[in-house]
Parts: sequence; structure tokens; C-alpha cells
Amino acid sequence: MVEISQVPELPRVVIEQVTPQLDGGRYPIKRQVGSHIEVGVAIFKDGHDLIAADLVFQAPEDREPRRTPLVYRFDPDRWHAGLRVDTVGRWRYWIEAWPDHFGTFRAELAKRVDAGQDVRPELLEGAALLERHANALKGEAARRVREALVKLRDAALPVDERLRVAFTAELLELVRAPADPREVARSPAPFEVLVDREEASFSAWYELFPRSEGSAPGVHGTFRSAARRLPDIAAQGFDVLYLPPIHPIV
Repeated sequence: MVEISQVPELPRVVIEQVTPQLDGGRYPIKRQVGSHIEVGVAIFKDGHDLIAADLVFQAPEDREPRRTPLVYRFDPDRWHAGLRVDTVGRWRYWIEAWPDHFGTFRAELAKRVDAGQDVRPELLEGAALLERHANALKGEAARRVREALVKLRDAALPVDERLRVAFTAELLELVRAPADPREVARSPAPFEVLVDREEASFSAWYELFPRSEGSAPGVHGTFRSAARRLPDIAAQGFDVLYLPPIHPIV
């Protein structure tokens, strides 16, 4: 019999079906420089809490990854975000998602306000959530969150004023990141994108044999004589010149 303590804990947030990918991420996808990549993913969790999620990506020259929020779309029941690959090289991207506790608090608070209920106890719950985030933040962001939680706890303030603070978009943005890093779920491994020059996606190749470009009968061509053909070849619409292996003549 397996003891409950021996059963591995399942993740609260599950990330699946990330697109685009090739063979489950075993191979990198390919794009030309300047392309926009639309990333989609299925994310779900236990319970009734809302979810917050980011597309995290890293260019070849980036020392630290960048991130952009994923947005849920109801019709396909998937999350989406985009990135523009603007430099040549190997890019990486992955998904991070976590329970959105403060977003859930605001959604439930709005329902109670609409129903005309006494929301003073809920405002204290919201202040407790903000305290967790303030402890995880630093600098100006931490200071502004602490100012907000003090107002939510202040019973001397009118309830309308405390609600105004709770529903500000600025506050929601400040506490969007998870207060507890242990709650963050990540896609199993980074997906890769090989970003190449525009010419790598389509081009017209011309195979040139330099020795066949002689200007006099019986005299083989040279690189110099072959170079005189380049304007002609370009005028025909070719943009890549291919030279076969060239061996010395004994």
C-alpha cells in the first residue's frame, strides 16, 4: 500500500499543447528575421481561481529573458501571445502560468458589490493578499502596494474609497506577478526558433562554372572573367550565385 505522503503532488496549473512547435519541441521551428510568431497554449487548473500566464522568450543576445502576458480567448479556449523575432540566431520561448489570487479576489468582490452585499470583510482579505505581494516586491512597487493595502484596511475610510483603490488597473498590474514563486508552472522545456535572413526562406539560385566563362576560344575562364557575367545574371532575377567545386588543372 502506498502512503499518501509518498504520492507526488500534482501541479495546480497545467500547461499543454503549446504551438508552434515541431515534434514536441524536439526540433526548432524556423522563421525569417522580422517574422511575427503567434504562440498558443492550453492552460487549466484545479479550483475556481483565475489564471495569469506569460510568454517568456529570449533572443540570442539577451542576457535576461523578456516576457509578455498571454491573453485568454474564449472561442478556441486557448491562451495567446505574440513575439517578433527581429535578430538572426537561435531564439527560445516557454510558458509560465500561476493562480491569479488577486485577480480572483477582484472578480469575486465585483460580484458582491453588484449584489449589494457588505464587502468590508472581503476588503480585509484583499489587504492580506496585497501584503503577500508587497513582501515579494521591492522598491517603489512594494511601497505603492503597501499604501494600497493600508487603505483597504482603514475602517475610517468610506467603503467606496476603499473599493476605488481595490479596482484600480495600476494596482492589478503591480501585483500581477506571483507572490510565491513555488506556484509558478512552466512548460517542460524551452522551445527553439532558428531565425535566418530573409534570403534563406526563398531565393533564385544560379549555378556558375567559372572555367566555362572564357572570352577566347580554347582558353578557360577565370574568376575575373566570370565576374563580368554577374550583372547579366542579376538582371535575370537571380539573387544567389552557386559555384561548384573547383579543382586545379594539371
